[in-house]
Amino acid sequence: MHNPAFPKYSDLVIDRIRQLRVICEQLNEGPIENMVIRMEPGCLLDELNAVIQLKANQLTKSKSEMMDNSSVSICQNYVFGRCTLGATCLQSHTTQSLTKYMEGWMARRLVAVSEEDAYFTSHKTLHAKEGFGVEAWMVVLQLLPNTVFNRLVIRSIDKQTAKILCHVIAHNTCPSVTDVDLCKNNLCLLYPAGVTKLANAILTNTTLQSLSISDNCFGNIGTIALLQSLRPNANTTLRSINLANNNIDFADSKTAQILVKSFKNALRLQKIGLACNNIGGAGMELLVNALSQHEIVYLDFYHCNVGDVGVLHLCEFIKSSTTLQALELGWNGISSDVITPLCSVLEVNRSLEALLLSQNMNIGRKGTLALADMLKKNNTLGFLDLRWTNPGEEGLSSLLEAMTTNRGMRSIQFQHNDLDPTVEAMANDRMKKRFYTINGKLESLESLQW
Repeated sequence: MHNPAFPKYSDLVIDRIRQLRVICEQLNEGPIENMVIRMEPGCLLDELNAVIQLKANQLTKSKSEMMDNSSVSICQNYVFGRCTLGATCLQSHTTQSLTKYMEGWMARRLVAVSEEDAYFTSHKTLHAKEGFGVEAWMVVLQLLPNTVFNRLVIRSIDKQTAKILCHVIAHNTCPSVTDVDLCKNNLCLLYPAGVTKLANAILTNTTLQSLSISDNCFGNIGTIALLQSLRPNANTTLRSINLANNNIDFADSKTAQILVKSFKNALRLQKIGLACNNIGGAGMELLVNALSQHEIVYLDFYHCNVGDVGVLHLCEFIKSSTTLQALELGWNGISSDVITPLCSVLEVNRSLEALLLSQNMNIGRKGTLALADMLKKNNTLGFLDLRWTNPGEEGLSSLLEAMTTNRGMRSIQFQHNDLDPTVEAMANDRMKKRFYTINGKLESLESLQW
């Protein structure tokens, strides 16, 4: 019988492989890269120990070089393009020192993101929140092809940064990047021509899957220009686009027709974010008709002035869709009157897993009771957001009762509803004790974030 005080040989091998994997992840390389291991009896453990020591030495050297690069004495004003002293400046302005500094900066800004926090896969993110000067960005451009990361986040963008970024996207300079985040940059105000350049860059890019460009003042004209790059005959691989808070307005019927035509031609899109834009009920009718041929997975219409009329049009879309997994309808002036027809559609729907209805105060008790009846028949829906919807104690009790027979519901958010503390505490306790078998594609509401 095996003595637990002495590990099995196989357990020791597994432990060494785990150690090797951790070190290789930090080195950003595969564990079998440039590695030859003899599989002879009794040799495997010794070989693994030798490889672990080799990789550990490489990691120590890499960290030492990173420390050296981060401590380069370089003029900070030069890095950010603001030094006016020229040759009289006492700190370094050389290309060599700038390259070392930017190498250290890129190493420090590469952040590993775990699978549960990423929408597609395990990501490495390069956060670029500083407004660098022209020389610094040119160095970054040269370093990008040799840097492996999946997500690029840029804040404090300027005209020069936008030009370089468009060049990177257009020429697939960094093929590992699948996700670009340019939110909150006011790009159209700083660099109006940047929208056209970005659209042309996307047209030729063959690796980008997700683009988040909220809060950039695109307006209708900029949005149309951008969507033109996603037409069917383009080479783009883009599947996800976040256009939240970009002054997009469907109120003008002529412009709305052009907008929906652009969306209609962007057949590859599966995830669309239009939060905080003025869509309205009439605009929603045009939009859902345009998206009827798409394989849409996620629609974000938070604070889009959708109203009951818009939800009725969405019901027709949900009825015909077999791919829609998540729908955000928070803060849209939705009342209990439209919840009943929505629930009728959801009773037979087998794809929607998340329905977010927060900040629709008029859903009330009546609407919540309709949702509870629907949950008795729908075992696909896993997330329901009813914060600030006034469900009342009766409505909340009916939801909890429905969950006794519902096999799919994993989370109901009902905070901020002025409920009796005793009832709310009971509901929270019920939610904590409930056992969820996660068999859907969405494992958390966080996976819906852009």
